[in-house]
Amino acid sequence: MFKFWLLLAAFAAVVGTVVTGAPRYAMALAGAWNVNDHVETRLVSATEGVGDRQSLQLGLQFRLQPGWKIYWRYPGESGLPPSADWTGTENLRDTKIFWPAPSRFTVFGLETLGYKDEVVLPVSAAIPEPGKPVRIRTMVRYLTCNDICVPYDVALSLDLPRGQAKESTEAALIGKYAMLTPGDGAGLTIEQAVLSERGKSVVLLAEAKSPTRLMAPDLFVEGPEGAFFGRPKVTFADQGRRAYIEVAALGATASEFKGGDLTLTLVDGVRALETRIPATFDAFRATMPPDETSEASIWSIIALAIVGGLILNLMPCVLPVLSIKLLSVASHGGGDRFRIRIGFFASAAGV
Repeated sequence: MFKFWLLLAAFAAVVGTVVTGAPRYAMALAGAWNVNDHVETRLVSATEGVGDRQSLQLGLQFRLQPGWKIYWRYPGESGLPPSADWTGTENLRDTKIFWPAPSRFTVFGLETLGYKDEVVLPVSAAIPEPGKPVRIRTMVRYLTCNDICVPYDVALSLDLPRGQAKESTEAALIGKYAMLTPGDGAGLTIEQAVLSERGKSVVLLAEAKSPTRLMAPDLFVEGPEGAFFGRPKVTFADQGRRAYIEVAALGATASEFKGGDLTLTLVDGVRALETRIPATFDAFRATMPPDETSEASIWSIIALAIVGGLILNLMPCVLPVLSIKLLSVASHGGGDRFRIRIGFFASAAGV
């Protein structure tokens, strides 16, 4: 199914070229907007008709007012992800929502995961009777938050005729967000990921690799109910092509993980990888390297301190003091070498 979303995204680029060139005859195929004070919501379709296809690609489109957010499938420390009830829909079944990689937000002091401004949740579904019209009726429930949180239940609808299954003008929009849905990672890999106990706490230790330099890797971890993995601590190696990631689990003990699974979503820029692993407590096979960025910063600080000291000693107000110290050193001429050295080092320390 993910391959289809890649093809749809590739088509989105073609659509953009056609729109700016020759006239387009594709129709818009979208339901009416449901509008409230905070969010606009509607259904969109990637095709104009049903044709003889056995599947359909849709999108749940959300437009949010500035400052308002909705949640990812795993909302974080608090929140509620959007859900859809397709009761009343005709000639459509096996609907599945896909989730673009989220962003991190802080709401009421709690770290949450979700979306702001605009997002389209791609939806795939099967058509039991190809060639016959599809009638979609869905009730979408979601929670949106800013300074307050407001729950909504909105009714959305969309009808697809039995005509040809040409790509609609909304195909590009759906394809854009399908590209942000975690897939094979475009070169990203998770080499290992294990759980470790630290006193009464649990942490996940992971190693990520990339053939190119990593930009700003983030790791979203889904575990047992009630547990939340916070913001990761990342250190780099191999010129930024390898990342060691440590994520602390909040609200869960080691016993709650045993026998279960973890879903890991690794995101770096527009690349995203999703994988499922057993929740295993084991030794991490690699030694955590020093943070290259921190090491570079230390040497930068030392270099700046040396330059600052040189500048300070060349300032006019310091020159009389330096002359006094030089005269003091000169006054030891012909004296005991040990005493001269002691006096010199004391003078240097004073500078």
